[in-house]
Amino acid sequence: MRRPDGVLDGVQCFQHQGYPMLSAGGGSILGEVYTVSEDQLHALDRWEETPEVYQRVRRQLRDGRWVSVYMQSTWGIPAAPSEQDPRI
Repeated sequence: MRRPDGVLDGVQCFQHQGYPMLSAGGGSILGEVYTVSEDQLHALDRWEETPEVYQRVRRQLRDGRWVSVYMQSTWGIPAAPSEQDPRI
């Protein structure tokens, strides 16, 4: 179920093999927020190749809501470039 969009602070977005990836940083990003079932969440984990490529972490949005976010895994992915991708 789609929820109101939210702003996540303290991140940067970059491209990894043609896909957007979040890592810790000094920027903010506006994103879509959804409520999903446990089965859907596990399917998303498989799709996002958790934990090898992405890690699912709990982060607080600017409006106070807590969400799960897929961010850069620390399992061997090269460090994020310093510039952010403004298209994402």
